[in-house]
Amino acid sequence: MSNKPWHQPQEERRSSLAIIVLMVVFFFLFCCILIWGISPINKEGSISSPIHAPTQAFYDIEDNRLIPHISKDIIRDVILDNNPYATAEIMQRMADLNAKLLTPVPSMTLSLKNQLLATSLSLTEMPVTSTPFPEATGSLEPSPPPIPTVAAIVIPIDLPTALVPVFLPTSTPIPNQPQPGIKIIKKLASYEDNDSSNSITFGDYLWYEFKVSNIGDTLLSRVYVEEISFAFSVICPESKLPVGKSMVCTAHNFHRVTAQEANVGEVMNKAFASGDYDGVHYKDMDKLSLPIQQNPDIQINKSLRSYDDNDSSSGITQGDGLWYQFDVANVGDVTLTNIGVTDNTFAIPVICPSTKLAPLMNMICLANSIHMVTPVETQAGQVVNAATASGDFNGTTYTDRDTLTTTVLPLNLFSDISGQVRDDVDGDGDFSDADAGINNVIVELYDGACTLGGDCRSTQTGFDGIFTFTSVPAGDYILVERDLAQYISTADSFPPNDNRISVIVMNGVGSSNNIFLDRADPATCSDPDPVNGFVIGSNPADGATGHPINVGDLAVFFKTPMLTSGAGSVLDLNNFRREIENLTYGGAVPILGMLYDDATNTAYLTIDTSDPQWQRGSEYRMQVKSVIRNACGVKQNVDVDITFTTEP
Repeated sequence: MSNKPWHQPQEERRSSLAIIVLMVVFFFLFCCILIWGISPINKEGSISSPIHAPTQAFYDIEDNRLIPHISKDIIRDVILDNNPYATAEIMQRMADLNAKLLTPVPSMTLSLKNQLLATSLSLTEMPVTSTPFPEATGSLEPSPPPIPTVAAIVIPIDLPTALVPVFLPTSTPIPNQPQPGIKIIKKLASYEDNDSSNSITFGDYLWYEFKVSNIGDTLLSRVYVEEISFAFSVICPESKLPVGKSMVCTAHNFHRVTAQEANVGEVMNKAFASGDYDGVHYKDMDKLSLPIQQNPDIQINKSLRSYDDNDSSSGITQGDGLWYQFDVANVGDVTLTNIGVTDNTFAIPVICPSTKLAPLMNMICLANSIHMVTPVETQAGQVVNAATASGDFNGTTYTDRDTLTTTVLPLNLFSDISGQVRDDVDGDGDFSDADAGINNVIVELYDGACTLGGDCRSTQTGFDGIFTFTSVPAGDYILVERDLAQYISTADSFPPNDNRISVIVMNGVGSSNNIFLDRADPATCSDPDPVNGFVIGSNPADGATGHPINVGDLAVFFKTPMLTSGAGSVLDLNNFRREIENLTYGGAVPILGMLYDDATNTAYLTIDTSDPQWQRGSEYRMQVKSVIRNACGVKQNVDVDITFTTEP
């Protein structure tokens, strides 16, 4: 090609300038349409930027034509939309296309519907040869997949003169074309054997590492690894990877083997590595499947939940009802289904809250009915019962069996222990006196193993002062009395006077007539008030109205312990006139009974609410006579009247 300068006449130069302007406009429109035709659509439906710029193609000028050298990597990226995971079909198409690009083919006119691999070219001044263009044999319409199968393009322009960019075929590949590449290999770095099974099982912690290698011939930048399956980050020592070099990236956290993975029998995991060269991302993916050891297992523990103490013996005896429960546990490392419990001995129905149990979980199943202790079991001294739990995994049933033995106490070894707490009014300690009982006194039965004030059997005296322990097994015991706050002990039927009486139960023979003598502490006695005597209140209160007509229990509250035997006793109805007077209509309602609570210094009177003198809207008077005495023998010396009105 000649390098001599080229001179044109002035008129030709003006004409050439006009043609150049038209060509620039035409070329601009042509490039816009061409770029629009090949721009890929992203997932959101918008137009993304071209994968490669025109500067990534090389051009030669030969015979006044531009010859593009288009790298097959550019073609590959356009076809795959920069997707590193090519299928075998796409790779074969690329191989076919590459072979065609290296083979000259006849020129054809390219319709604007085609997609060109290079997006634009800069316009250069070249004279148009007078040799006519070859006849166009047709237009190349896009066909699936939309990749042109021509390697040469001639665009005829029907203008007198023009500067036209022309693409001509090349039959030789460009040497030393860059070939970037990256590879990732994922593997298990270590695991934490949390159940000491010497294998990977449910709940173990898996630690991963990733070997990333540069298998291309260019330096890769922005190298990183992304974990696809699990939500933890990956740390790489470098962000650049030279040619032929490798590095090991590590997971920032562990992955705990889940129940679902244990049920399947494997942990499947994917990750990819990415690296950049010349603005293009190159990726590789690897997946790792780890086998999970499966150890199905089930366990049952049967126990006695409660029993019906039908004879109040505080022990399991003949005729008592037994309620069973069953603790079922999944002690394996996979989920069990169709879980059930069978009572092998008594065929009692058992109800479980669920039929499925995850690894290391348990549930309580309950018997739906009782088992009544039989005479045979009583004679044997025990109830023996077995139960089986079962659960399925992968079509196989796994079972476990447990046997429970419950002790039954023989009937002939039980008896009663009884006694009384009395009000020793004169404090002489004489058990032959006709002393009244003291109410609400707590007595405990100490067996040598229980804790007083805690788990020892206890009872309270009634208004008659009597206490009883029933169905006491054979053995040695101590009766322990707790004195009321206002009372002191004067004597016990088994010396010394320490509020303790030793008793023995043997061969079905119990112990009775165990007596504790107490008296009111003189320090708690007080003198009577000139107006109200020993009375500090009543129910109904003095002057109250609207007392319910159906309530026949009346109460009088004293400020001091009262005498409970002899003349002036609080238990003597004569000291309450034996009746309640009807002040409205005349007549009186008899007092039927009297009880005294030594713990609260309260007298309880009982009347018959069906008595004809007990009427609505009537005013009544209840009287505490002056002869009544406190526990120290002091008289009240004043009649105390209490008036109230019933409801209308």
